[in-house]
Amino acid sequence: MRFSKIALVLSIAVLFCFEVSAKPRTARYYENMYKHAKKMKEKRNLVKEMYKDIIEDYAPIISNIIDEQYNYGIEKDKNSFKDYEEWIYYTAMCAGSLKLSNKSEQLKTIYTYVKTPIYMGTIAHVLALTGDKDGVLPWLNEHLREMNMMVRKGSGSISYKEEIVEGILLGMKEFKDASSFEHVFFATVPNYSEKIRKLAREVLSEITDNPAPLIITFVNAEEDFEIIKDLLDYAHKSSSSNEDKEKLYITVLDRCLGQMVENNPENMAYKPKVEQDAIFYLGEVAAKDPLAVKLIGEKWKADNKDKSGVSEDTNVKLTNIDALRKIATPEATKILLENLKFYYEAGKEGFGTGYGTKEGNKIFIAVIRALGEIGTDDEDVLMALNLIKVSDEFGAPVIHEVEKVLEKLQ
Repeated sequence: MRFSKIALVLSIAVLFCFEVSAKPRTARYYENMYKHAKKMKEKRNLVKEMYKDIIEDYAPIISNIIDEQYNYGIEKDKNSFKDYEEWIYYTAMCAGSLKLSNKSEQLKTIYTYVKTPIYMGTIAHVLALTGDKDGVLPWLNEHLREMNMMVRKGSGSISYKEEIVEGILLGMKEFKDASSFEHVFFATVPNYSEKIRKLAREVLSEITDNPAPLIITFVNAEEDFEIIKDLLDYAHKSSSSNEDKEKLYITVLDRCLGQMVENNPENMAYKPKVEQDAIFYLGEVAAKDPLAVKLIGEKWKADNKDKSGVSEDTNVKLTNIDALRKIATPEATKILLENLKFYYEAGKEGFGTGYGTKEGNKIFIAVIRALGEIGTDDEDVLMALNLIKVSDEFGAPVIHEVEKVLEKLQ
């Protein structure tokens, strides 16, 4: 019986001690302990301990420690540098938890004292957690822009710095601001690891679910057609409205057609693909703006100037035709009629000078079918089709297609 009472008393004492020790220490305790800490390791351990049980009462102490770090500068003793960085790391974590927005400017300077990427990335993220959007967001944007430029200029691998990029992206995710879109988007391209690209895609979806209007601004300033193609594809897969997508596709096509030839063949090699995708997507949304048809017409006319190239880009021509078929406006019919006449004249020459009868017939028949599907009653179209029907310059496949279309239209 006596033993049981002693055991009970001891159990209660242990529980009491556990409860006392589980409670966070007072701010005064840490303030006194920190005053007596002389070595870097002691300071680090105290800040680490505060972070584990962070409470609002610790804000003044953490603020003072940030002031100390700001004035301390870069640690020159190599033997103490690891403790020094961890001292900064845990202080920054405390600042983020306490949302010390008034310390963001000092933390940005302290960031430059640190050399280990994971700590730099953490501080970048923590800066956003402080809530100082006006002071931190432009800094994050500029920092990621610099990282992106390193990748774009091919100035060596930055894989060792991806932890910094990760922290910046997490910071941008906190703010969800449109001003970050351009910089975050570049982090989705293959220059970065899949981990970074996945995070960047998540951040983009947090920034906006309607990226097309933002991309328009981006496209107008972008010189790299490979990037423009990536932007185009991203917008196409997005939940932006067809109206907003149409404006973007027109902007991209206009941008391509107005681009002068430059001395970078690798960049210009992407331009035809961007043009073709923009035209395809304009057809997909059945573009209503007459400018869309005008630009498709200009593109087609430019391609037709050199007959020797027609046999090499049949798919491009078929994309033009299909887009106009889907748009199905009087303006689209007019462009198709112009090209029907063009191929009629070329066909009388046997689709010579590089057209090739097989490829020429394929394009010619596609134009005829498109006019039939649009269902026009334009007299000029009917007259042109009848001229083809009575001509002896074309083979049975062309004549058969013309007869089917005329039967439908008439």
